[in-house]
Amino acid sequence: MLGRLAAVILLPFMLQAMPASAMVMDVVDNQLIMSGAVVSGDYFNITSLLDRNSQVDTVVVRNSPGGHAFTGFGIGAIIRARKLNTVVSGYCRSACSRIFLGGVERRFAADTPPGQTYVAFHGNYDDSGRLNISNIETLRKYVIDYSDGKADIELVKRWTVIPNTSGYIYFFDPHRLNRKDGISVFLCQGTEKKKYEDCEKIAGKTGFDVGVYTSTELVKPNK
Repeated sequence: MLGRLAAVILLPFMLQAMPASAMVMDVVDNQLIMSGAVVSGDYFNITSLLDRNSQVDTVVVRNSPGGHAFTGFGIGAIIRARKLNTVVSGYCRSACSRIFLGGVERRFAADTPPGQTYVAFHGNYDDSGRLNISNIETLRKYVIDYSDGKADIELVKRWTVIPNTSGYIYFFDPHRLNRKDGISVFLCQGTEKKKYEDCEKIAGKTGFDVGVYTSTELVKPNK
């Protein structure tokens, strides 16, 4: 059974029609590989694909800029309910990060360079790009719950109120990024020119520490 938070997240999808999907979805053996922007129709399409392909145990998210926030929540909830794993190949931002957190095991792909492979979070925004204050607590609770309670609450409070839609907190693989200073988490307000040099460097924490990732084992995508 889905929990109360998941039920609240999924309710909007049960009340709307089925628009066309903007994400490209391919089932290759045990993997569902998803890329592109997230729109509301993607929830119905992934559910249909999973229903028809019971062998899928891993969802690979690849080069997604995000999109419709509550679709990200909904897909993440269905992934968790079905006890699937997630893998990030390339970049996964905004609504895609909600999808990625749905995985029971959350890992990096082996097919993209470490400096170009990350999951990035920020707040919820309305259609005009303004921070949606009314949905902040839903986002924070989702992150805390789906990180298996490992999320750094004070850090979550900071990145969920980034006012600029171009601002993110980035979580890289600390083992493959292998910086001399050990930094693999960067908090950016969206005005910086160079991520590594200008963004705030979050010392002493990695994506593994705060529950974004669960395993150091790299996964090879099937496509």
